[in-house]
Amino acid sequence: MCVDGSGYSKSVPRSSGLQLTRVLILQGVLAEYRRAVFDALAEHYSVTVAHCGPVMRSPKNQFVERRLPLRSLGRFRFPSLRDLRPLVADSDAVIAMFDLFWPGYCLSGLSHGAGKRWILWGHRYGHSSVANSIRNTIMRSADALLLYGWEHVDEMVAAGVERRRIFVAPNTVAVSNHQDLGGADKDAFIFVGRLQERKRLPDAIEAFARVIADNGCGLKFHIVGEGAIETDLRRMAERLGVSGAVEFHGAITDDERLSELFRRSVAYVSPGPVGLSVLHSFAYGVPVLTLRSGYHGPEFHNIRHGANGFIADDALGLAKYMRILIEDRSVAARMGSAAYSLYASGRTIGAMVDGIRSAIEGRDFGSHRRV
Repeated sequence: MCVDGSGYSKSVPRSSGLQLTRVLILQGVLAEYRRAVFDALAEHYSVTVAHCGPVMRSPKNQFVERRLPLRSLGRFRFPSLRDLRPLVADSDAVIAMFDLFWPGYCLSGLSHGAGKRWILWGHRYGHSSVANSIRNTIMRSADALLLYGWEHVDEMVAAGVERRRIFVAPNTVAVSNHQDLGGADKDAFIFVGRLQERKRLPDAIEAFARVIADNGCGLKFHIVGEGAIETDLRRMAERLGVSGAVEFHGAITDDERLSELFRRSVAYVSPGPVGLSVLHSFAYGVPVLTLRSGYHGPEFHNIRHGANGFIADDALGLAKYMRILIEDRSVAARMGSAAYSLYASGRTIGAMVDGIRSAIEGRDFGSHRRV
């Protein structure tokens, strides 16, 4: 990337023949897992990320970071318009987080003017028909809609959003050492994430205890993460007689250490809502087991029951599918390889960046297509 003294990269041609140089991305907070995406975009555009959370400003960043002052009114969030307006005015494309509780972002492009592209990112329909009607009205005014998945495209078109304005950048996570570990020797299950009640980890431990009772004591359940319910989970494992088989590792972020745990794991087990953990697991060729109920993230739709994961109805169902994977390792290897194939063929950071670039430039970059 060629950068001038202001931190902006050289301009790149726009499909319309104009020069698109400056991309403004509006976020609630700057999440660490997004840095790889924004750095990759900065190889093609001069990228500014404006947000209202803690300042990162890592020397490794290839993008410019701007923090906006924030006011709140109940659940609504209002970034400072005085600080936001000049950033919007100085940009060729604005990618705004599409959240009705952030009206300043949702409406940031209504008066964006000719030659500026206004993109809403992260849409999902909710349960409120009134809120969905508002979403549809705003979406019909945007130049492009940037989605995490394909599941709502037909509904959006039926609501009057032009199909040519809808783009998908499959949400994912960067895994530096991604590889197909589906055929490795396995002796465990794994969970990685915050230890929170909504994750329903007691269901996972209950299911694991049932499998231990049937299949001997050689299995392990690796729980990676920190959270308020860790003590309760330890007590539950002790009460069920599996405390020696359930290992609590604390938080681990190093890819090499994580890959060794995933290498030994038959499946990733998360009964509660799943999100980017699905792609993290797939990046190592490990299928995902979860429950059907719960407000899953859009990444849930990457799970194809019986092909790269299992979706159970309750803890008994989780135990049933865990047994299948333990008792027939060829099934586990096949499903793991299918999980990795999905990640490698269309869920890498490169595929996500191509989807975002397609929305920015209004043309197809290819690798983000549905697979």
